Amino acid sequence: MRQVSTFLTLVVLFGLASFANSAAAQTVTDAEIQQAINALTKRLYAAQNKDGLWNDAWAKDDSIHGVQWGGVTALCTYALLQSGESFQNPKLKNSLKFLRSSDLPGTYARAMRAHVWAALPDTYSQYFAKDVRWLADAKQEGPAGGYVFTYWQTKKGKGGSYSNSRTKFGLLGLWEGAKRGHTVPYGVWSGIEEHYTKTQNKDGGWGYNNKQWGHSRGSMTAAGLIAQHVILDYHHRSEFRSPGKRIAIQNSIDKGLKWFDKNFVPDSVPETGGKKGGYSNVFYYLYAMERVGLASGVKYFNGRPWFESGARVIVKQTNGGKLNPGRQINSKFRNSNSVNEIISMAFALIFLSRGSSPVMVNKLEIPDYSWNNRPNDVDKLAKWMSESMETHVLWQRAPISTSPDTWHDAPMLYLAGHKALNITDAQKQKIKKYINGGGILITVADGGSKEFSASIRQTMEEIFPRYKYAPVKEDDPLMSAMHQLGSSRLKTESLNNGVRHMALHFPTDVSWTLHREEFGNKDVWNTFANVYYYATGGWPRSRLQPLVFEKVTRGPDVQIARIKHDGNWNPEPLAWREQNRFLGTRATARTKDVTLAELPTSGVRFAHMAGTGDIELNDADVAGISAYVKEGGVLLIENAGGVGTFTETMTKSLESHFTDKQVIPIEVDTPIITGEGIKGYDISRATYRKFTILRGAVSHRPRLMELYLGEKGAIFISSEDITSGMLGRPAWGINGYSVETARKLMANFVFHAMAGEGIPIGKPGRGNKSATRPVTKKPEPDRTEPKKPRKKKKKKK
Repeated sequence: MRQVSTFLTLVVLFGLASFANSAAAQTVTDAEIQQAINALTKRLYAAQNKDGLWNDAWAKDDSIHGVQWGGVTALCTYALLQSGESFQNPKLKNSLKFLRSSDLPGTYARAMRAHVWAALPDTYSQYFAKDVRWLADAKQEGPAGGYVFTYWQTKKGKGGSYSNSRTKFGLLGLWEGAKRGHTVPYGVWSGIEEHYTKTQNKDGGWGYNNKQWGHSRGSMTAAGLIAQHVILDYHHRSEFRSPGKRIAIQNSIDKGLKWFDKNFVPDSVPETGGKKGGYSNVFYYLYAMERVGLASGVKYFNGRPWFESGARVIVKQTNGGKLNPGRQINSKFRNSNSVNEIISMAFALIFLSRGSSPVMVNKLEIPDYSWNNRPNDVDKLAKWMSESMETHVLWQRAPISTSPDTWHDAPMLYLAGHKALNITDAQKQKIKKYINGGGILITVADGGSKEFSASIRQTMEEIFPRYKYAPVKEDDPLMSAMHQLGSSRLKTESLNNGVRHMALHFPTDVSWTLHREEFGNKDVWNTFANVYYYATGGWPRSRLQPLVFEKVTRGPDVQIARIKHDGNWNPEPLAWREQNRFLGTRATARTKDVTLAELPTSGVRFAHMAGTGDIELNDADVAGISAYVKEGGVLLIENAGGVGTFTETMTKSLESHFTDKQVIPIEVDTPIITGEGIKGYDISRATYRKFTILRGAVSHRPRLMELYLGEKGAIFISSEDITSGMLGRPAWGINGYSVETARKLMANFVFHAMAGEGIPIGKPGRGNKSATRPVTKKPEPDRTEPKKPRKKKKKKK
């Protein structure tokens, strides 16, 4: 650039060598990201000058650089606040004091300072309002029409040329103010929209300006897309009252997103449509691209998850708190305290800190269907949840063409519409797989559409024919998970498998309440807060925290029987799949579905019988149990979900049929608990779910019950849930063991089955006098050979 955008000059005075795409596409972990965040935070603090600022390299003068004096301090302060640093940290005291008292003439500097105020308590509101007024006044008419921003604004007037970069920063500063209630003149939004609409290139991208490098490039296309999303929100939000409406700015956004989807690479700034050149800064580009991803909800660009791809680039570039830039345009870049490196570290820190936040909800994207009638519904919900929980959460789009395994980065899948849902069998199976994997589907009838509601009920009951939608009851844990709701005015319906809510349907127009941010209807917001708390069990996880073990390995096969019965015997079909991931190379459970009557001839040593409600045992069932256990089989009877009556009725039935036996608490020294003799896990100190702990006093002992019918086998009964723990989903309202304890407990049953005969399952229980256990005897010594004489020990002198 001949006239380099000043704050951007800070940003774009150097280029980075491109990494191989394969390297950028590699996975990145939470631990690596946190390590990079810690290193960048430490490095930024180390770069402060003696006054606690980051402005020593820039003089306050009339040069292009000088008018942005204060911008580096604003950027670094904002980056540190985003990373989780407290504004009360003594290291930020002087920087905040400087920002409060300084008259910053530059657009970049003012815009970044507005971001700082947005991250602080309302006590800074007066400074925030002043910067919003300044930015609104700094706009000026662009050469193509509409409003743009230039370099600076002083008492002498506005100066410098415009660019889409400066315009983007000016807009973002105003947006931060508008989100927190500061007044932005209505005409500002329409003026900026006019500029970006008229300057969009035919290929869908945007250039730097219409004079220099007007061809499309990644950072400037990001600027255009951010602007259009902000304007869609603040200028056009009220136009979506009638479901199915579409406006012109959405076409502009779609064109820009298609350009990004076609050209995105994470390790260099893409350019199309003209002579390439100018200065490039990958970190500034990633920062801008992140704003696009967060505003649009798009997860994949060019087939890649943009956050993971960009984070990998930054993590590889961060080494002990110092960036390793590779090729440089600015020869002074190697100076560890150079302005360019400081700015790059700040942008990298913002990218990692904001992008790694938990994903609250995925919005299901279905081609040729009205899935996005209210474009801002879940976006506004995520922002409200971030403020109410004081933890930043995100939303994303989930294209139905992608694997349902990738949808599990969010605990909720959201689908709204006003027309009848008509999806293929393959798409239905994807939704089923997501729900069976522990996810919860949220459906909303836009405009209260009865047509949509009827189609949802029909579709979901086709997918899960065993279950039917029913109104959520007042005493349901969902109604009090976070807010006490009492009766639901929203007429919420649930598809429940007896363990948890698999799907919730809202037949009323709650999407409009979210889209319009109508906070007067508290029931809507509080209900969604409860649903999120319910889906996460009160413990939101970060974006990259895996729900399943990374490697699927195989161990020695062991046959396990799953008991079929007339009740709800298979509420979580994927529980054993996830348990096998946990077992890893130790074992692979090969499950076979059998009835109790078939159990004695099943050829297995361990059987798992789960249920949620009352069932009746017949004579064939009792005979099957008796024969199986007396021959050494182990049967685990579990109340899946931990809140039903299954084990209660089973216990009564067993005691009525085996009148000479008694169900008693398990002894803690059995191998099932200690892991001894079977190379298992010691769970003598078991841990429980948060919901279970809050229900009453909980000891650290496992609370299994036991009943012995013979000398070899036994029946174990768990009134607490194990199945949901095997699945690994922390849903609220489930009474049972923690995921870790549940998986270890079930693993011990598997290992016991693998150990074969001769391994005792414990000592006879107190009160069960008739029970005896097999004892592993030491082998008798071989008497055919003479005994070896013992060596006498030498006495110590």
